[in-house]
Parts: sequence; C-alpha cells; structure tokens
Amino acid sequence: MNKTISQRSFMKKLKFYLAFYFDDKEVNSISNDYDEWFANEISHGKSEEQICLALGSPQKAVSDLLLDSDKNSIRLSILLQNTVIQFFLSVIMNIMVNILLLKAFNRHGLDYLYAGSGMIFIYFAAGMIIIKKSYLSGSDINRKNFNRYNQFLLCFAMAVILFEVLFLPKINDPRSGQLCFLAAAALIVILLSVNMLYVVRELFQDKLSAFFITFHSLGVSTLLLYFINQLHLLYHDPSQNISLVGGSICIYAETIILYFIMNKRRNR
Repeated sequence: MNKTISQRSFMKKLKFYLAFYFDDKEVNSISNDYDEWFANEISHGKSEEQICLALGSPQKAVSDLLLDSDKNSIRLSILLQNTVIQFFLSVIMNIMVNILLLKAFNRHGLDYLYAGSGMIFIYFAAGMIIIKKSYLSGSDINRKNFNRYNQFLLCFAMAVILFEVLFLPKINDPRSGQLCFLAAAALIVILLSVNMLYVVRELFQDKLSAFFITFHSLGVSTLLLYFINQLHLLYHDPSQNISLVGGSICIYAETIILYFIMNKRRNR
C-alpha cells in the first residue's frame, strides 16, 4: 500500500537535505519558492500528492538544484553557516568535553557540580549565539509533540532525583556502584539518541525550538553525569547522598531557569 505524500512531509525532507549543501538563508529562500509552487499548483486544482509525485523525491530535487548551482560538493563553510549541522556538532562537542572533564574530576576526586553547571551555561550561551542570526520564524512544528517531549524530560529528571532520595541509600550490594554507572551511561546515550532523532524528524525547521529540546536533554544528561561523579561517596557513607541530591537539583534548576528565561523572550 503506497503511503500518501503530503506537502508538509515533502518540505520537511527537502529542508533536511538542503541543509547539507546550502546555508540557512538559501534554504529559506528555496523553501519559499517551493511553497509558492505548491500554492500555485493547488490553485489550479492539483492535489498535494500529485504535486509531490511530479516533483519527484526531495533528494532528486536537491540534486537538480546542485547541478544548476556551483555547489557541486559539500563545503566546509556550510558547517559554520547551517544551524542544523551546528546543533549536531555542538552536542557532540558538549558531550566530549563533559566526559573528559568527568574523567579528570573522578581521577582527582573532585566534585563535578560546578563544572557541570558551567557546561550547561556555556552550551546555552553558544546556542543563543548560533540561532540569533538564523532563527526562522513561523515554522510549522508539532507543538503538541514539542510540549510532550519537554514534559517527558521533566518527569525523567524528577525520576532520577527521586531514585537518589528514596532508593540509592538502601542499595547495599557491592556491585551497586558499577550497575548504577552502567545504567546512567546507557540512559545518557539513549536520551541523546532519541533527542537528535526527534530534532531531525520534527524540529529542524524551527531553530529555537530545536535548541530548547537539545538544551533540555543536555541538562538532564549533565544531571546523570553528576550522578556518576558522586557514586563513589556511597561506598563510605550512604548519608552523603544528600550532597548528590542537592547537586542534582541545582543542575536541573539551572537548566529550567535558563529554559524559561529564553522561552519567555521567545513568546514576546
């Protein structure tokens, strides 16, 4: 059974493939041309599916555009101009730096709280710089899914903190630290993988919303990294998990405060 092709699905895929060869201004301009083409064809009685079939696949449309332009290969400058790619690179850099810092802090028995809080703020500031010149207003995103995903992240963070409060002090198995470390590391990988998939599928058209989702996910990931950093304290005195809980709340509180500050500015 053939899947019905809609204008929205075609345009989402088109913008994604364009992002690897054109900067944001060019992507926006080309997308507007295609939107006008759809509107013109629909006014002549054609359906969205008929128009999409006539245009061919989004990949072919981009290939045709490349043949008619001087962009026959991927340029390194695109990595510095296109925000879709910038989000991917910034997430990778953030996680790499976090992991390197975590290893260094664990090696010297240092508290990761301040470093983790600093990384959240640096990523937030960098994201604001990236999207300042390239935010595309009026983008068509699924607001219900956007709000649902952020609510999921909120519940996820609360579940981690409740686990630290209610269950972690009661775990006496000598292997508990290793198991908690593996579980936290797996959750970070899953969380970031789902986040990037979601951004590509739903939010890459709206740069600021994509940043909100990614920033929120990195905030929860930092909370889990701090949890990993503090696990060694549990072997000496379970009551010291108070510092773990307090630090986790501080990290997530910082994430939420920055998130709502920018979200409030966006809605003005």
